[in-house]
Amino acid sequence: MKSTVLLFLLVLISGNITLVIAQDPCSTSVYTELGDLAKRNPSYVQDSVPLCDRYIVRKWYRASYHKMPTSEPTLGMCGTLYPYWMNDSPPQSGETKAVTVCQVGFSSSCSKQHTVNAKNCGNFFVYELTPLDQCNSAYCFVLAQKVKT
Repeated sequence: MKSTVLLFLLVLISGNITLVIAQDPCSTSVYTELGDLAKRNPSYVQDSVPLCDRYIVRKWYRASYHKMPTSEPTLGMCGTLYPYWMNDSPPQSGETKAVTVCQVGFSSSCSKQHTVNAKNCGNFFVYELTPLDQCNSAYCFVLAQKVKT
């Protein structure tokens, strides 16, 4: 009884009740469309305005009918100096999976790495992207030939 009263008092004092509802990241109300897909391609050479994913907000993104490449791009491609690629296998249809992404550097195809969540929505992928630690680095994407795996 004391713990219930204490909890009620804490809620009453703070005035905040947070309700967390898990939503499917494949829902259009959850993901945001990622822009600059033409520049994010591994065949696109960095230009005078390189992509910078340092300031993106951590949330779910859909890259239209594109997917993150599973082979490393070349330094200076994907519209940025340091492209990021998926050094992992993509999730199966309907699966959400933590995948390793790598930064291409001067001395290695995986000079930095971290994990992001990815989900295979059947006809497209969504990625819970996080801000990168420097400009001149961005996530790379290629046109997906076939998504269902």
